[in-house]
Amino acid sequence: MKINNIGKAMKISDIRVKQIEDFEELSANISASTSRHGDFRVWFRITKEFTYSHITGDPFLAGFLIPCMYAGENLHIEAPVSEFLLKNISTIQSILTKWYPNLKEISVSCTETYDSLINNNNGQKGCFFSLGLDSWYSFLKNQDTISHLILIQGADIHNNELWLSTKQIAENIAQYFGKKLITVQTNLRSRTDFSKLEMVWGKYYDDDFFGEYSHGSFLAAIGLCLTGKISEVFIPSSRPYSYLEPWGSHPLLDPLWSTQNLTLIHDGCESNRIEKIKRQVAKSEIALKTLRVCYSNTPKQLYNCCQCEKCLRTMMALRACKVLELATSFHEVLDLSRVEVLVLKQKQRRFYEQIKCEADVIGDKELVHVNKVVLGEKFSLYRFYINKIKNKMWIITEVLQKVKYIIVNLLRDVFILNFLKKSSRKA
Repeated sequence: MKINNIGKAMKISDIRVKQIEDFEELSANISASTSRHGDFRVWFRITKEFTYSHITGDPFLAGFLIPCMYAGENLHIEAPVSEFLLKNISTIQSILTKWYPNLKEISVSCTETYDSLINNNNGQKGCFFSLGLDSWYSFLKNQDTISHLILIQGADIHNNELWLSTKQIAENIAQYFGKKLITVQTNLRSRTDFSKLEMVWGKYYDDDFFGEYSHGSFLAAIGLCLTGKISEVFIPSSRPYSYLEPWGSHPLLDPLWSTQNLTLIHDGCESNRIEKIKRQVAKSEIALKTLRVCYSNTPKQLYNCCQCEKCLRTMMALRACKVLELATSFHEVLDLSRVEVLVLKQKQRRFYEQIKCEADVIGDKELVHVNKVVLGEKFSLYRFYINKIKNKMWIITEVLQKVKYIIVNLLRDVFILNFLKKSSRKA
């Protein structure tokens, strides 16, 4: 592996397991040279019946490699790491640095490596299952071979009420299909997502760091926690083969996080979102009734808000496939006036192009029109004036957020400085 002489280094140590109520917690102490608030711990809490078979540094290597590449910190793990995974790290870094110029290759080291572990998994296979469109598709397609569904709190679910209601629904689904549910709670994203102003190490990233860079390695880290209990884990795809691009989860990257004991499979690239609905989801009554796509985590709405971009986009896709009325987890009527004023990122445009094409096929002129407006193919006076107002509000909000970030960090630095001064006086 190529070694860069970067002075800063992160040390991951004191990896241990302890029981907490109905969970077993795997945690590690994280010492980052760029930390503004001392060391911190990162943990994974897993359903107790799926206890940790082996304590290794693999989950932490997967979880912290990309954030360290962004922060410019070498990475040292004081625990055994898979020899197989360690050999893949140079390839992973090579791919990422070609995709993202702001990621730099770093040195990765560990106290020891291991060749193989004793497995008690009997060839069992898991599938990450957020109840979203991609995860429903991968599960339904591979349900004959999948034995476990894996639900996570700490990726897109942060609200505790939402977690409890979603977990209950997932338990019912697992029971319905005769599968076992593994629940995992973690603070990994909250400690590695540089889009968050409250991050205590590294440097701020002004877009979607988790989505663009690290959500695939985040899932890999959780999958690696199940080593010894599961032999293969399906990671549902975000993008089809027809327009693959650099993204946090990718068929080129995800399998490289595998070890000699656990295989990670990027699944579902053969279908785009419309095709996933038509080929699998539209044929499953329970999938349509429990589909969950919302990221809003608002206290008032505990499942799908029916107002955010992802909810609106999914509802349009369901309408284009003529199954929106059956998707009862969306409790509101699709409001196309909300769609009309959406401002899309470049990476989102493909989804709307798919919806427009399918709507055209079924003769839904209203749906075709609104998607043409959003894609900039048709002019809308309503969209023009609403977005003019929203742009002004967005600028004010962005300025206030940046000011808040500066003030919070300044106060933190002042506090630390005063603390050090008092400590030196006592000494």
